[in-house]
Amino acid sequence: MPMPRPTLSGIALLAAMLACACAWAAPVIDDSTLVTQELPNGLNVIVREVPGSGLVAAGFAIRASVLYESEQERGLSDIVRHMMLDVPGPDGMDVATSLGDTGAIFDSHTSLDSTQIRLVAAADAFYVLLPRFVKAVFEPVFDEAVWAQQLPELRRNLLDAERRPLGRHHMLLWETAFADHPYGRPVAGTATGVAAYSADALAAFHKKHYVPNNMSLLIVGDVKSADVLAAVAELAGGYASHTVDVPAVTPAPRPTDSRTRLEKAAIRGTIVSYAWHGAGIDNKRDVCTLDLIYALLGEGSEARLDEALEADTAEGVVPQVEFITRRDPGLFIITLLCQPEAELNARETVVGQLQKLQDEPITEQELQRARRTIHAGYAFDNQTFAGQVGSMGFYEAIDTYRFAIDYLAEVDKVTVEDIRRVATEYLDPNKSTLVIIRPRKPGDATKEARLIP
Repeated sequence: MPMPRPTLSGIALLAAMLACACAWAAPVIDDSTLVTQELPNGLNVIVREVPGSGLVAAGFAIRASVLYESEQERGLSDIVRHMMLDVPGPDGMDVATSLGDTGAIFDSHTSLDSTQIRLVAAADAFYVLLPRFVKAVFEPVFDEAVWAQQLPELRRNLLDAERRPLGRHHMLLWETAFADHPYGRPVAGTATGVAAYSADALAAFHKKHYVPNNMSLLIVGDVKSADVLAAVAELAGGYASHTVDVPAVTPAPRPTDSRTRLEKAAIRGTIVSYAWHGAGIDNKRDVCTLDLIYALLGEGSEARLDEALEADTAEGVVPQVEFITRRDPGLFIITLLCQPEAELNARETVVGQLQKLQDEPITEQELQRARRTIHAGYAFDNQTFAGQVGSMGFYEAIDTYRFAIDYLAEVDKVTVEDIRRVATEYLDPNKSTLVIIRPRKPGDATKEARLIP
């Protein structure tokens, strides 16, 4: 799936399914009024007109993330985004508050692959806010005094995240799966690492990565393409471009054996995750197949994993399945939250369900149900202009915005045989990364010599 989202249920899921079923063959994001233009300085501008809606969403998709950081820049993508947008500057006003005072909605985040910065505003206020939005992205001020004030709190937050069991578990999982790839690094950096940076280091990182040819601007809503393209050219066309020198990154190969990591912590339940290296965006057929497997196992009232855990009387086990498309192959993850006595039974159930996908073809009815679930979720995610900017910006940063438009059509091409082939190729229990955090008891050993998945 393109990005993390809440699981649909009940009336919301039914409504979304009915909405997408009415236009099954049509793309969720209608591109009939979509216009693109690359400015001379390399900024790619993508505009979709929706006349009469009264709203506009705009978003910058920037290739600034752990994937593009050097060893000396670890965590700077997220730190720079935070300092330039979320923290009050010398004038005492942060960007979100400044724009929010006009009724606009502003948000930003950094992922493994990109930084996304978004604005939603009333159409009659959009052209007033656009200059401030563009300037906030291209001309932030990094003040040493402000950085000195923020650094202690930033380090405390990072330390807290590293100590929390779920945060620690997430970090261990990616670190173990990607020992030699940037995806194994924490997006926000570490408490120790951030202490070495100065405001000058933040400014240098921004100057290097926040250039027009390293980003795209996506706009959806009540605008005229010609007018908004002219406005963007005037506001952003004067910023200079330059070659962005980033480390060469080779996609991590899929493991040929299992990797395990066990820790103990002061928690009551056990956290277990199996993870496998999935497909990257350059293999769209397998990406869509893994999305459908994700739906088969973990989404909806007939999710296979939920039903199997219930049938195996693994009481109190909470499963979660996750697969987010990445530029390079990321992780297909199955996480279990359970009581210690239910761990082994729950792990056996996971392995059994993966083996079943490999040994027994799913039915056409199951495939159709999984497709409907994906259609419903994608329609739900993109019902707003902000959602459409988010989806297109997500894919634009790792490939091209076009995949956001073509995604459902590609999902519908996946066959029953694709499901079995991909489950066999990618989801071998003997080639997984297994990370477990168990409750610590007095006198417990801190390590286990061997774990058999």
